[in-house]
Amino acid sequence: MSMMFVFRRLRYALLVLALLPVWAHADFPPEERPNIRPGRYYGTITLTFEQFMEDFEGRDPHERGNANVYLYGIADATKGKEWCGRVKTMEFLNHVSDQLSKLDKSVYNDKRAADVITLVLRNHRPCTKKGETK
Repeated sequence: MSMMFVFRRLRYALLVLALLPVWAHADFPPEERPNIRPGRYYGTITLTFEQFMEDFEGRDPHERGNANVYLYGIADATKGKEWCGRVKTMEFLNHVSDQLSKLDKSVYNDKRAADVITLVLRNHRPCTKKGETK
């Protein structure tokens, strides 16, 4: 076999592998794609605290999981800027869950969920100076 033949085959195989994900989802509209469940967490930046708490305290385990991932994302994005310190996952989740549940929902329901979560994190583990990561 010539090297040119091998390179053509390899290039063809790589092209097929690269396009495989596109072909797999080409026939499905976004709401019907396998393993993707449409909801309020996909493509939104204006999630209200009320919407977040409905899922965070709700019965649907999938939506509770989405709310937890959203919470962890906010915590990750603000760590070292808005709050500091090291926390264990369950300690973090229990404390933040308790604090969010105690908030006066009539005051916070219309606020952005990210802002309210950041406020709770800031009160839980305040930074003494910017960038502190004790």
